[in-house]
Amino acid sequence: MSSGISGGAAQLAPTRTITPGWWRAHQRDRRACASGHSGATAATQSLNAWIVAPYLNQLQNAGDAVADVSIFDQPVDSPLSTLAYGKGALGFLAIRDAIGDAAFIEALAAFADAFRLGIAEPRDLLAAFEGASGQELDQLWSFWFESAQTTPADVQTLAAEIAASL
Repeated sequence: MSSGISGGAAQLAPTRTITPGWWRAHQRDRRACASGHSGATAATQSLNAWIVAPYLNQLQNAGDAVADVSIFDQPVDSPLSTLAYGKGALGFLAIRDAIGDAAFIEALAAFADAFRLGIAEPRDLLAAFEGASGQELDQLWSFWFESAQTTPADVQTLAAEIAASL
């Protein structure tokens, strides 16, 4: 067995924790690319595998929760990653769907410029989206980030809208 040291320099190999769920999704994505599924089809498959399905599982098993909560205020048994990467991602997709790609990208650029090396609050990002789009987004923002009222039907409807727009 090698010590990983060669010629006095340590050879570090990148590591990744591979869970069974990650591996199945990775293999499914590889098969989709190999079978000629690309573009919108591959994007829809990835959206469903990585965002929609885990969040639907969360809704069915433990119900909904508020996504916009500090990690320090979360209970130890909180499904924080599912909320942040599932519900949070869906919230941003809902905003992008509502205001359009150009306003969404403009808002992100303005937000990054305004808070470079600074401290921002979630409401600052909301203000950037509203400023770039000229739309009032409080209700949409509150639904996806500040409430625990999302249903599987809400998730499936949004996922279908996003898939249709690809």
